[in-house]
Amino acid sequence: MALTTGVAVTMTPSTAERHDAHDLLAAAAGAELARALVTDDEERAQLAAETLWRSTGSLAAVHAQVAQQLEDAGTGWAAGFTSLAVAHRLITSAEHLVARLRPPPPRSSRGAVLLVAPPGDPHLLALQALAHLVEDRGYRAVVGGNLPWEDLAELAAEEDDLLAIGLSVHQAVGVAGVRRGLGVLRRAAGHTAVVVGGPLVRRDPGLSRRLGAEFADAGPEDFLDRLDELSTRLTGRERDVLSCIAAGMTNADAGRHLGLGAATVKSHLDRIFLKTGTTQRAAAVATALRRGWLR
Repeated sequence: MALTTGVAVTMTPSTAERHDAHDLLAAAAGAELARALVTDDEERAQLAAETLWRSTGSLAAVHAQVAQQLEDAGTGWAAGFTSLAVAHRLITSAEHLVARLRPPPPRSSRGAVLLVAPPGDPHLLALQALAHLVEDRGYRAVVGGNLPWEDLAELAAEEDDLLAIGLSVHQAVGVAGVRRGLGVLRRAAGHTAVVVGGPLVRRDPGLSRRLGAEFADAGPEDFLDRLDELSTRLTGRERDVLSCIAAGMTNADAGRHLGLGAATVKSHLDRIFLKTGTTQRAAAVATALRRGWLR
């Protein structure tokens, strides 16, 4: 017969056991999210999404689960296993979920990101999901969608702190037309870096280079990491301002040259000083040249 000492023994779960519990919770939440999306149960979908978010610590995991459901529905519809009505209901449910999860834009940000798709591309839900991830990382998302290139250029020109342009490509595009469109965007945005992603790019990694983009991403997390890298460099507009300063222009001269107000030029210079760790114009130019940020 076993002897008892009257002392309670507390069993502390091991790290592996805690990880297993989190994995089980995440799997259950993912399955529940999939069911809720298919049945268009918005309350259940939000609860499951928030549980998945907490259990994984990754907002990207939530949007990956939603994207997988949409991809499965599209594949099922193409193969004749899923009706168009079911696919449409799933898309609508996913749109509502993204809208419910996405908080108001941050008051201050690490810079703006313009999210676009080639004109005519109907896959815009991915941009809304990406906007949520971008804002969660501390950036301000501007969703341009699939507007004509000239209209997207107007949006880009309005953003003084535009850090990058994210182009999502889901279906076949005319390479020459997209290259011209990106050229229009760059001219309006002060030669801001373009990052291309989406299913088509992941299937054809060389597409981003043929489109003339500076970077390609392998998924949302890669895109966010790229933004973090770009945010420590000068934006396209900041390079334009510093080029004017390097040419000996005053703030007023630079503003007239770039079509900006003198106060806006000063704001750009303040950010340039922070990024270069300097307080003088000449030192900022020298630091940017040394780091390869300015040519």
